[in-house]
Amino acid sequence: MGHGMRDFGLARPLTRFPRPGWAGFRVIGQQPAPEEPTVEALLVSTLLVALAEIGDKTQVATVVLAARFEETLLVIVGTTVGMLAANVPVVLAGGFAAEKLPLKLIRGIAALLFIGLGIYALLA
Repeated sequence: MGHGMRDFGLARPLTRFPRPGWAGFRVIGQQPAPEEPTVEALLVSTLLVALAEIGDKTQVATVVLAARFEETLLVIVGTTVGMLAANVPVVLAGGFAAEKLPLKLIRGIAALLFIGLGIYALLA
């Protein structure tokens, strides 16, 4: 692995996973210095989102769209733009929150929202 990945804790999580989801939680607390750009954010976010989206309703909708339309490339572009439209505001809000609030509080709020959505899904 590259020097930058070893410095930020990615070498170990990418080579072995003691339990599911461990890699994402291992690297969250290890932030690189702002003056040291790395590809870690790209690699980790791509991996975690790709794994989280497997079997998601978005993926099911994409299969239906691909079956309906013959223009596969346009379906890929359309679903990608749709995901960007949904995720860009959330990423920007997270970046803004990270500048104003402690990371521990942000994690707690995210955990409560996740639990709340899970309870809602069970009861709905």
